[in-house]
Amino acid sequence: MIFIVLSKISGLFRDTQFVSYFGINGYSDSYLVSFSIIIMIGSSFTEAIRSSLIEVVSKIENNYENNRSIIIGFIKTYIIIGALAITLLIVLFSRQLTNLWSINFSKESYSNAIHSLRILAFIIPLMCGFAADSAVLNYNKKYGFTSSYQFIINSILIIVLILFKKLSIYNYAIITLISYFLPNIISYLNYPNLARLNLSLKISNSYFKRFIKNFLPLLAASFVYELNAVIDRSFASSLGEGTITILSLAGRINGIVYYMGTVVLSTVLYSNLLEKKAKSEEIFYKYSKHSIIILTVLVIPLSLFVIFMSKDIVSFLFIYRNINTEEITKIGSALTFYGIGLYFSIITEIYRRILYSYSDTKSSAKNSIYSVILNIILNSILIKKYDFIGLALSTSIASIFLSILMVIEIRKKNKKLFDIQNIIITIFSLCATLISLIASNYVLKSYTKFDNRIYLVIYFIIFILIYAIIMFVINAISKNKYLT
Repeated sequence: MIFIVLSKISGLFRDTQFVSYFGINGYSDSYLVSFSIIIMIGSSFTEAIRSSLIEVVSKIENNYENNRSIIIGFIKTYIIIGALAITLLIVLFSRQLTNLWSINFSKESYSNAIHSLRILAFIIPLMCGFAADSAVLNYNKKYGFTSSYQFIINSILIIVLILFKKLSIYNYAIITLISYFLPNIISYLNYPNLARLNLSLKISNSYFKRFIKNFLPLLAASFVYELNAVIDRSFASSLGEGTITILSLAGRINGIVYYMGTVVLSTVLYSNLLEKKAKSEEIFYKYSKHSIIILTVLVIPLSLFVIFMSKDIVSFLFIYRNINTEEITKIGSALTFYGIGLYFSIITEIYRRILYSYSDTKSSAKNSIYSVILNIILNSILIKKYDFIGLALSTSIASIFLSILMVIEIRKKNKKLFDIQNIIITIFSLCATLISLIASNYVLKSYTKFDNRIYLVIYFIIFILIYAIIMFVINAISKNKYLT
């Protein structure tokens, strides 16, 4: 958990350094477009690989323990081959891919985006290989190294941006690629018993077929989800240079809360859900219900804090960077409307994992497609009236819509997973959060002379303390009826 937090914080600091170095312009847009394409594809594959491979590992019988590394190594080999094929396709069709997300780019920005994409494409095999290793480590409850993966990469890029005074976008793209090699090298050296590449089995192997059966619908669901962010960037490219960077920065801040929740889910929760499901339906239900309650109580206050304090948060992060007041205001506005869908995005992920535990991967993929279609429709409508804010708002509305669809799906499995208790807890958390925000503002209204950074930190601490006290009182009054 510590490295997850550090990874997200370092990712945000990396982006602030990036903007401070290159500015908010077509130059930064060109890199972010190419990097977003790679992350969309790479994250889709890695998420599907982890979930599918964990499920396969959990199914390997004890008497196959000695052959487990051979089976996993065989699957990993085909994962790498597939990832290399995807990389080749990206390189060959880099111009066509860039065209989709560079509507109003200048000739220079367009050229930068194409060349950066060709360099960054080779990140995908590295991401997929590490995803296969991390699936095995996560199943064996070795979360530390897998959680530090992105932290290692971010640290390298931050150091480079600080030390080097003159750096082109091409050089930065090459350094980004090199930084993805390091975690894979560390994994190879520190965990020699991890499955190594081999082609000793046939593709008719039952475990390989099981992996493919799980992988394809999971890939579709993950790809559709990642596509939402890239669709926003595509529409944003029509609004002028710098807009993509503004949305990316707002998305990064919003993503700290989102990814802290979802990475915990993917690394810890899913493997535990499979374990509970194997024991009994009742144990599985209690664990799933408890997880939903915990996330609701934790995420709602953070989501509302992001919404109401968005401009203060952006000022806190960028006031001494190469960003002017107008740009800070724009990032804050985008963050506000991204924040509306934050809670729903995170809670959707736990619903997704619950469905995966029932071996239901199709429902998630189907509902994600509906969500993307809605997002595209809303983007085309809202962008005309609300500019880039319309893009952020449409993403949040689509997230809320997807969350509702997922609730319907999990109730088909077990109606107790979402019932009146969930609604009551949500209302309690909302009320407690609003009271905490008002109370914090009242306590600090006489201390406006504080430096913005100190003020925001104190405000957040007071806000969390008040919220914790209120929820503790509610839990005590209800005699643990709702919050356990």
